[in-house]
Amino acid sequence: MIRIQPRCETGSRRIAFHRVLAAFLCLLFLWPAGLVAQSTAMDPREEGGLRSGKATTFEEMLHRHRLQRLKEHALLTSERAWKAREDHFAARLSGMSLREKVGQVFMVTFPGDVYTGDVADLVENWKVGGVMLYGAAGNVGSPRQVKRLTDALRDHALVGGKPLPLFISVDQEGGPVARLRDGFTVFPSAMSIAATGSPENAALAARLTARELLAVGVNVNFAPVADVNTNPDNPIIGLRSYGSSPYLVAAFVRAAVRAYGEMGLLATAKHFPGHGEADIDSHLDLPVLDVDRDRLANIELPPFFAAEQQGVPMIMTAHIALPKLHPESPDLPATLSHRVLTGLLREQMEFPGLIVTDSMFMGAIMQRYGVEEAALTAFEAGADILLYGADLYARGGDGDTVALQKQAMEALYQAVRSGRIPAKRLDESVERILRAKARIAPGLHIPEDDRYALIAAGDVSAVVTAERMAAEGVTIVRHQDFFPLPEDGALVVVYPRELSALADAFRVRLPWARLVPVERDPGEEDVVRAVNAAKNAVRVVAVVTDCRKFSGQERLVRALGERAAVVAAGLPYDLALFPSAPLLVATYGPHPGALAVLPRLLEGEFKPRGTLPVELPGLGGIGFSDSLP
Repeated sequence: MIRIQPRCETGSRRIAFHRVLAAFLCLLFLWPAGLVAQSTAMDPREEGGLRSGKATTFEEMLHRHRLQRLKEHALLTSERAWKAREDHFAARLSGMSLREKVGQVFMVTFPGDVYTGDVADLVENWKVGGVMLYGAAGNVGSPRQVKRLTDALRDHALVGGKPLPLFISVDQEGGPVARLRDGFTVFPSAMSIAATGSPENAALAARLTARELLAVGVNVNFAPVADVNTNPDNPIIGLRSYGSSPYLVAAFVRAAVRAYGEMGLLATAKHFPGHGEADIDSHLDLPVLDVDRDRLANIELPPFFAAEQQGVPMIMTAHIALPKLHPESPDLPATLSHRVLTGLLREQMEFPGLIVTDSMFMGAIMQRYGVEEAALTAFEAGADILLYGADLYARGGDGDTVALQKQAMEALYQAVRSGRIPAKRLDESVERILRAKARIAPGLHIPEDDRYALIAAGDVSAVVTAERMAAEGVTIVRHQDFFPLPEDGALVVVYPRELSALADAFRVRLPWARLVPVERDPGEEDVVRAVNAAKNAVRVVAVVTDCRKFSGQERLVRALGERAAVVAAGLPYDLALFPSAPLLVATYGPHPGALAVLPRLLEGEFKPRGTLPVELPGLGGIGFSDSLP
């Protein structure tokens, strides 16, 4: 039995205790540089405090996360450096009106690419805390245009007559989700970066992305995606995830969050507690994750543990139901769940940062709840920021988007006035918001000359880096009797016509190859034309992008026969449909850097070194490649 000694214990024991305490504190705060390096370059299986992939209980995982969090936060010296500025910002809370406090909780969308009308009303009169820029709302164009818009937003953001930074946010994940494209660097998909095997590539992509975003006045990126893509048929995550292993994903999330923090941009790990198993797009309807807490702890949560250990300032919620956590309300979205947001994330995981909802205009919410009740329920559940994206614009109309956002703000205002929501609860969220805003500084870490160069011409070196990463991720999953490519033989390449970068690469490198463009979802006419073109070919290559979504792609490949090599220029899961093809290649998306090396690969001059970040049944597991000798 362990007995706690009383306070009047002998002096020698007190001295011994203090020596142990001092040693512990030295270890905690004066960690040697070598050990610091170790902690930021962990084996992926060690992420979240685990040293193996062995399953464990929710309580054990939570305990290990807390220990790792304690160690990592002790190493984050920048956290202590910000405290005085945070306290200064937080002190403004006492001078804010109820209207101003309520406004800070909302991050809104608005139409147009200039500061006028609707957005001016939201910023100046409703005192919103932030905005989200989105192509579907017509907010974004060139870097210069984005900079003009964010300058105007910043100049008019006043609370109590004094400037208060706005959260100005985008989804700039890279790959298929990059809202800023014209004049900006688009990095390859998260899955492509994970295929390189180097978390440092995730960190470098985050640094360069942050540099460009800060240059045009964006201070929040809703990235990285921390979802573990365990469902190959997931209709919305897919390439946006780093992979299907929780510890692999955690390693890359950790690197990205750390890099964003070093650059002074506010990162967001999403979509808590995990969207990787979904089989429904939450933009359209409510997915269900029917798993228990132990499964969550072992699969979905490790990347969020890693992000939190690195001090991620924001975590975004998922519009996904968890019936095993809510047997009494099986259809309750996590975004509206007090048990998930407050119980799990805030209390058990001890997350001190901002909990931001996914867009409250998405179908998973809008189809089941009125805009006012959804806003109040999410806030009562523990959300600090209610985010409204451009979903209604994307669906072909504005649907009175601005008016609906004002209704939600008015509902929260009245709920606090009536006592339904305690004023203290509102103050807690607003204080967290103010502390996060203390870390926003226009152009932080971006020298003036560099900023204007970026706005004028983009960052050529970043584009080169992105193309290099995309090429490094290319993975040969199978090759048998395909190489070498006969010099005098006919080569036919069948590809979706929107992949113009692929066609350009072949015209430059292999001008004698016959290119056969087809529709994204090939019909019978495309199939017949491709088969006829391939009749006399010595080698046939079929490029697909998403056979599950576009069934015509699978029909086309099967019509070409087993001699056709297959390149998956989208989801790698397509390759599992053709296990006997002589060559299977994954590019994890149609990034120009990956497509450009395909002609050289066929010539045998480019030897990919990428490895699978997901499992492909019958072909290979995580870390596999059938690389050329």
